[in-house]
Formats: sequence, C-alpha cells, structure tokens
Amino acid sequence: MKRLVLSVLVLGIGVSAAHSAQAMGKRPKPDARYLELSQRLIPGGCDDAQWPPRHDRDRDCRQFRSHLYGDDFGGCEPDLDKTFSPETWLQSQGKYILGVWRTALPSRYVGYLNRSAGINLRVRIYFGEGFAREPEQIASIEARLRLASTMWTQYSPAKVTFQFERVWRQEDSDFAPSYAPGWARGPYFYQWSADWTDTTFAHEIGHMMGLVDEYDWEAARPNGDCATDSLMCNSFQGLPKPFHYYVVLRRFRCSQFPDEMSGGGGGYPF
Repeated sequence: MKRLVLSVLVLGIGVSAAHSAQAMGKRPKPDARYLELSQRLIPGGCDDAQWPPRHDRDRDCRQFRSHLYGDDFGGCEPDLDKTFSPETWLQSQGKYILGVWRTALPSRYVGYLNRSAGINLRVRIYFGEGFAREPEQIASIEARLRLASTMWTQYSPAKVTFQFERVWRQEDSDFAPSYAPGWARGPYFYQWSADWTDTTFAHEIGHMMGLVDEYDWEAARPNGDCATDSLMCNSFQGLPKPFHYYVVLRRFRCSQFPDEMSGGGGGYPF
C-alpha cells in the first residue's frame, strides 16, 4: 500500500476521478484491429462512427477507443476470443495467478485462473477503523460489495467471476480509501461515501480495474458525451458493457503474452 500512498502524494488530493476518457491524450486514427474488435463488442460496429455523435453507438465507439488507447497498455489489442476465454490461457499446471498493477491513475486487480472454473477476478478494499467498523456500516458495505460483484459477473461476456471483498488489514488490501457519511467527491482510491449505492460501488471499482470516467464535466450534455446506459458514464443506473470487460481482461493477455502486443506494459504475474 506504500505505492498507493506515494501515488496519492504525487497526484495530489485535488485530483478527481472524473478525469475523463476524452482527456487521456491525442487519439490515434482508428486501426483495422480496433474496427474489427468494435464490430463484435459494440452493436453496429464503429466503421461509420462520427463525432460529434449522432447516437449512443457513436458515444460508445469513442469511449472504447479512449479506454483502449488511454492507458499504459495502449496498442495491445489481443484476439477477442482468446481474451474472453481465460480457461485457454492455462499452462500444464492448470492453475496460476495473474495481477495487473498501474500507478497513474492507480489500479490493481488480480485474477485467479483455473481451467475448469475460468477466472476469478478480485479487488480487495480496506475501509479503515472507526465509522466503517460500526455494525450497521459493516453490513451495508458487505451488501453493496456483494451486489457490485454480482453486477460485474452477471453481464460478463466471458467466463469470469468478479469478487470485490472487504479486508480487515491494510497490508492485505489493493486499495485503502477512507469511508465516511455524507457525499464524497474525492478520488476513488482516496475517499468513499456511506451514501453511495451499489451501482456507485460498482462504478468506483471499475476505476480500480483501470477504467476511467467516460463523462466530461465540460460537455453541454447533462451526463457528458457518453452513453447513459454505461456504468462508467452513469454511476447511478448504468451497466458494464462488453468493451469494458475487454479492456480489463486484455491486460492479462498483454502482460503474459508479449507476442500479441505492439506496445504498452505494466502487468506482471504474481
């Protein structure tokens, strides 16, 4: 967790998780692989996508590109079927662990792979002492983490079970945000609110898995120029989309199988 503390110091407390996908640097022109992937991940594909958008399909196409090229795995676009079939990744021993770690904006998640069960992807969160340990809050946190886990598992196009769990020692955690009553607007790795819903929990954990906000605070559209049925656009009632899962799962392929990547890095086996 020392690495996370250092990340907070470097980024500053004023850094917002609203760092939108649109603001992640200059976009490359759509390449053949991106168009091939989007044809299967986004209904209607992105061959004729336009900006400004005509509809939510165009918005999803823009956000997929932003997620795909906006992190330190940019340029790694492994085969979709391989990415969504984690049980085929395993070597002869049949079971091993993969992890992805990024520092800016920080993300950390671990996959436990088993040939028969697919992948169990876990994020472990430590909420500290005091208020978060009151009996009512313990039950509330556990319920919302369970519902967030169910949401990410239910909509997964791959054989993946998501497990977001509370841990009781900071050294066992991937993240250690503070937890308090009232609405929190701090970065996802720094401060959480007892007033958040299970969907907001699922959205914030999306950040922990390396996804960024799709909305743009400066956009004229009420929720920014993104599709409001997307979890990373609308943290109140959106849902995970297939391209979210591809972005998260592809990093395991990129870190483990360098022959399939043309750039990026930052993942490693545990």
